Amino acid sequence: MKNILLTSAGRRVSLLRCFQRDLKELNIHAEVFSTDLRPDRSSACQVASACFASPRVTDPSYAGFLLDLCKTHNVGMVVPTIDTELLVLSECRLEFLEHGIQIVVSDGSLISTCRDKRKTHKLFESLGLHSAEIFTPDNPQYPCFAKPIGGSCSVGLHLVEHPNDWPSNVQFNPDYMLCEYLQPDEHLEYTVDMYFNMAGKLSCLIPRQRLETRAGEVSKGRTVNGDLVKRLWPIFDSLQGARGCLTLQVFINHESSLITGIEINPRFGGGFPLSDYAGGKYTEWLIRELFLNENIPEFHDWADQQVMLRFDDAIFFDENCSAS
Repeated sequence: MKNILLTSAGRRVSLLRCFQRDLKELNIHAEVFSTDLRPDRSSACQVASACFASPRVTDPSYAGFLLDLCKTHNVGMVVPTIDTELLVLSECRLEFLEHGIQIVVSDGSLISTCRDKRKTHKLFESLGLHSAEIFTPDNPQYPCFAKPIGGSCSVGLHLVEHPNDWPSNVQFNPDYMLCEYLQPDEHLEYTVDMYFNMAGKLSCLIPRQRLETRAGEVSKGRTVNGDLVKRLWPIFDSLQGARGCLTLQVFINHESSLITGIEINPRFGGGFPLSDYAGGKYTEWLIRELFLNENIPEFHDWADQQVMLRFDDAIFFDENCSAS
């Protein structure tokens, strides 16, 4: 049986352990490997069966490095974990497939749309999902939100409440977009973990209410199974080019119940372990699809009101020895 590789693994210990657990429970004798720019400083790399230093994703040799690594170590599934590598890996997905290596990544056209917040806005409109209003730099409405067009992890976000609040080089910066600010006291915020099978059909949709965030990632969350699932499912039932796990961000207005789409990240999100705990076994389904050639049907029987309280943990090892 072939092995699994998590790229740019960083701190994704929980995700890596999900794959390890599922291989064991399915009685599949395979390993989970990882790569990182500095594997000696990656906690996930310390719990992988083996880890490898990789070039930067912007290095022209990146794709070739991964292909050689996969062939050398009998890897059959590659799972990217950061936004900046998605487009690169989508462009070489078919080449890897010729060698029997499946990259769990959506089509390049969808990734490009998700990476550009302006295109994401148009995608939501085409799907019939309300999106936050976008303003022109010369006519913003206050308060407004300024965010990088291709940003992630809440880096570079600016709340501009008054005309004199603009940070330098933001208002007319072409790398930024200005949009409606959704008042936190008027909305509930959700991250929605969606699983699309390899045929591109939506198999599962699990909303996680974001009770508290830290550095752009959920630190406290709760699964909510109800009306939101019923309203979002027909919108995303057949999202063209989607494959594997995608995370959707939405706000819901307390009074009107209006759902407003914010962004989509076509990869596993940092809060995915909560969906896994609630019964959304996305990592197991990937193994079943790609290694066991099984079809993944629709799944709705996941647990409501499951709570996750994330906390810091640590990996300890002797640099003079192999990590354990």
